[in-house]
Amino acid sequence: MSFTAHPFHFLIMLLTGLCFLASATLSSAQEYKPIFSEEVLAQADPEARKRMAALEQQNKERWLSRQSGAAKPVAPASGTAPARESSGGGGDQLMRYVDSQGVTHFSRNPPAGVDALPVDVATDNPSAAEIEERRAILASEQAALEDFAERRRVAERRSAQVEAQLVARQQQRTACRDLFNDIQDYRRGGTVYYDLNEYGERVYWSEARLAQEINELEARYSGSCGSLEKANDADR
Repeated sequence: MSFTAHPFHFLIMLLTGLCFLASATLSSAQEYKPIFSEEVLAQADPEARKRMAALEQQNKERWLSRQSGAAKPVAPASGTAPARESSGGGGDQLMRYVDSQGVTHFSRNPPAGVDALPVDVATDNPSAAEIEERRAILASEQAALEDFAERRRVAERRSAQVEAQLVARQQQRTACRDLFNDIQDYRRGGTVYYDLNEYGERVYWSEARLAQEINELEARYSGSCGSLEKANDADR
């Protein structure tokens, strides 16, 4: 995926991440998944990446805390073995298993070959303080996104200004070069110049007319391009 397709493409991806955060914090019955993909993090600038990493850590800690407090093993009936699932098939039941590293996982789709226990997940009923905390996190990240978008707009405006200045300078250099060449052609002589009158007849330039044209071109060059004598030295 490339970020060059549209100036607000990255902003849209980050807003999608916020929507995922809102849904993730309101449900503890799913295996934890990162809010921002590695690709999104790679596209972010260092400041935005730092904020996103902090938000990711806060959300993961909250999820783990909720799981440890809300996920309780279902006690098996007396005289019966606990329900276990060794296949990787999916289902609606949330399962708990411990991997080879001793890390406990909660998932509706545990991998094949593991001893998975069903768990009873309590309904998420956050307190007023938790709700306010979630809102503060979302508001903080939204402010960061708006700041990122504004800084990007400023950078784009500056880039457009620099490009316009470069184009203007190139046009100026071309106009000065053409003007200098015209002056040199007039000075060298050997060419007969003329104007056409109202009847379409040629009116040849006199020496005075040619000198007047040269003076006018030299004045234009000095006013727009700089020293004509320096240009003469550079041309030699």
